[in-house]
Amino acid sequence: MNLLPIPADALVGMFHPWRDFFGNLPFKNFILTDPVRQQYPWRELAVDQLKKFQIPWWNPYNFAGTPLLANIQSGVFYPLNILFFVLPFQFAWSIYILLAPLLAFAFMVLFLRNLNLSKSAAVFGGVAFALSGFNVAWLENGVLTHTLCWLPLILWSVDKKKLLIFLLSLLISFYAGHWQTFLYVFLLTHGYILFKYPRRIARFLVADILFIIFALPQLIPALQFISLSARSLDQIWQLNPGWFIPWQNLIQFVAPDFFGNPATLNYAGVFSYQEFAGYVGVSGLVFALSALFIKRKIVWFFTACVLLGLLMALPTPLAKLPFIFNIPLISSSMPTRLLSVIGFSLAVLAAFGFQTSPKKIIAGLAVLLSGLVFINPTKHLIIPIIFTGAMFVFQKSPRLLILFLIVYLGLFAGKFLPFSDQKYLYPDTKVTKFLQENTKADVWRFMALNDEIFPPNTNIIYRLQTVNGYDPLYLKTYGDLVGGGNRILTPKDYKNPLFNALGVKYILTFDDISGPDYKLVMQEGKTKVFENKKVLPRVIVSQGKAKITTYAENFVAIETDTPSEATLILSDNYYPGWKASVDGKPVGINATDYNFRKVTVPAGRHQVRFQYEI
Repeated sequence: MNLLPIPADALVGMFHPWRDFFGNLPFKNFILTDPVRQQYPWRELAVDQLKKFQIPWWNPYNFAGTPLLANIQSGVFYPLNILFFVLPFQFAWSIYILLAPLLAFAFMVLFLRNLNLSKSAAVFGGVAFALSGFNVAWLENGVLTHTLCWLPLILWSVDKKKLLIFLLSLLISFYAGHWQTFLYVFLLTHGYILFKYPRRIARFLVADILFIIFALPQLIPALQFISLSARSLDQIWQLNPGWFIPWQNLIQFVAPDFFGNPATLNYAGVFSYQEFAGYVGVSGLVFALSALFIKRKIVWFFTACVLLGLLMALPTPLAKLPFIFNIPLISSSMPTRLLSVIGFSLAVLAAFGFQTSPKKIIAGLAVLLSGLVFINPTKHLIIPIIFTGAMFVFQKSPRLLILFLIVYLGLFAGKFLPFSDQKYLYPDTKVTKFLQENTKADVWRFMALNDEIFPPNTNIIYRLQTVNGYDPLYLKTYGDLVGGGNRILTPKDYKNPLFNALGVKYILTFDDISGPDYKLVMQEGKTKVFENKKVLPRVIVSQGKAKITTYAENFVAIETDTPSEATLILSDNYYPGWKASVDGKPVGINATDYNFRKVTVPAGRHQVRFQYEI
């Protein structure tokens, strides 16, 4: 099978040089590009280093060098990475992506059966969770859904007093690679413990202490990176209408495409469709509302989770307080991601409502319809309302209700998610081959002046180095050096001497570059490649000669020949993890020219090494 659950069609259909190679190739969903621009390249680079028995500390291919392990979304220690060691990467990626909803379903059924719900009710809740709007919208990113899917197993382990499983599943969720989602998983879990088992809190605190100890290999480097990053630039909630869930977007719990769908090019809502996907199916929502009339404390708990989640995700005065007071980590996290635990809690409530009495289901339906009475019926609401009525036709047949939910949520997922032919996943083109052949020997970098050319991180697959980058975490010193930005850095001022010092030999652009210092060396379609004749070597010494002999992700070897003591500068980002030595003897390493690496070398011939070490 050649189809992969990754938006490779958007890569080659939207961006150059692949668009030059394939032409105007149609693609399914223009907002789903992060998997090919972030998660896939990071994981591929990390796994490649692990296969070489190296700790993947560093990514030299973006931002003139940036931490990799400390980049939480690289998921270096996630146990399911074993897939990538036994299968070709792209096929392992497919299994990895599709495992998330399967695990979510299996763990949810296990948890709901533990709550003394019937098999049918547990299966219904499992389907509602596995194919919920959040899980569908973020499925192909991988890290969010894999963080969330362990939540029901964690709660099951709480009920069963399985502290070892509690600890392991909590750690696995943490290492899956999305800390914001994990924060919500952690908070809901401990709220559950306090609500149901306040007398057991001491034993779970012991497990929490062990969790922190075992999380340190990821926790320490990530917190260091965050402290040195420009993450605070993400605090744009006052200006961004999609930072919180707009009130009108609550209708998407009933009709997810009320404002259109990016896959059909008619989305007319604010910000991103992904951020407001909290759908659990109309029947799931009706059953969840009917659960409100069940007098069980556990129902009250998950109802409170939904209400509190909405209170903090909507633009309420309470939700704005963490941003007003600039609370670390939380103030740079989008509250819309609370839909992860909101969707989970709705699925739990739906399972309870599934096996309740017809009278309570009618009451739940009445609550839903009363909420819709102020909205003029449109084509987006007609189908959900008809579907709700059809529930009562199948009410006495649980299997048909479950099948109906699967089909309805499956259609929602099928409409939104792309499955791409593997030939579109980072194919070689004339430009990629040219850059690979002409940048490796002297370790040159390139820069793209147009956002549509070589989007940051895609270059990782080709092992090409660039000054551009795309990551919520990047070094603030580097951002200040090249002009700052918000997540995506694509410097445009190619005439700035800084980029000569950064070793930018090739400039990719749609336009002509005039001047004697720039020469057009090749062109593919609209993409033109210019050589920068004023580029400086990646390593220089104040006097004498220096040459890079080995350049790897976590190691750089340089030969020097100087008549007297000299200063050596490597135009890679300085970072605390890097150590230097001359002829095997440690020497001091400092930041210079704002953020390059500098060491002092004695006269004569010497071997200088930069090694990333903890």
